[in-house]
Order: sequence, then structure tokens, then C-alpha cells
Amino acid sequence: MILFQCGCGTGCYAADEAAGQSVSCPKCGASIVIPSANDENLVLVFAKGTPEGGEVITLQELARGIADRRFCGIDLVWRDGGWKSLESQYEMPPEPEVTSPIAAPEIALRLAELPPAPGKNSPPDTGDAIVYHPKWTRAILIILLIAIGAGAIAFALWRLTKGGG
Repeated sequence: MILFQCGCGTGCYAADEAAGQSVSCPKCGASIVIPSANDENLVLVFAKGTPEGGEVITLQELARGIADRRFCGIDLVWRDGGWKSLESQYEMPPEPEVTSPIAAPEIALRLAELPPAPGKNSPPDTGDAIVYHPKWTRAILIILLIAIGAGAIAFALWRLTKGGG
């Protein structure tokens, strides 16, 4: 893969076999002769939001993108004839701590422990028996699934930041 730049600043890439051929710049339409060697100031990056084949950018743009977290460690860069993760090729800044603005939800195991429903003075007196109530059971199940999902996401982010991803 040969990385090169048009006079207008647009980064381009072509197969090694295309060296010496002319192509049109995708941005300004100027004719460009494909060089035989890479422009060492350019990299081909594949990240969320980039075109399907990747985007040719300068090393300075890559450094800014890493610093402002536009790129992350699992994004890809073309190196030595193949795609490699950015984190394996460049030093990445530490990921920010993932925190929740609210504490983990507390779940009532008995209907009597639940707060009164709107318009009611108190929950029904059920003693210590665990009562099946479809509306509350569904709400509790949804809360449990959200808590489990949040935990799974936090664990995945932790693994990614610790290099275990």
C-alpha cells in the first residue's frame, strides 16, 4: 500500500503495483502520479466514522486524534502490509474512569418493603411472605437487567483499558 498526498493536502492510497500511474485527486480532481514509496508523514487509519477502506491522515492529525480521543486503542492503522491496532503501534492516553452519577439500585425483595404507590397511603400488609406481583416483578427484572448490563459494560471497558481486550 502506497500512501501519498495531493497538492491540495488530500491523503490518498493505492496498491504497490500502481506506482508510476496517474490518478485523479478525489477532492480537487488534479492529476497525481502515484509515487513508488510512501510519504512517511502519512498513515492509513480505519476507525468509526472513516470510509470503508480507511482514511489517509498525517501523523500530526493522528496525534491530535489520539489526544482528543477521536481515535482509541482498538481502531486500526495500516502497518507492514496489514492492519494493526493503534494501541499496539502508538502510546495511547489512559481511558477516563467510568463512573455512574447514581448509586446501584436497591431492590426490595418483599412487597411490604416497597414505597407506597402513587395515590396510596401504604403498601398492602403482606407480612413476611414474598408476594408475586406481575407489575413489580417486571420492574425488578428490568432493574436487574440494567444493573447486569451496566456491570458487563464496565467490565468490558476495564478489560479494554487494561489491555485484556
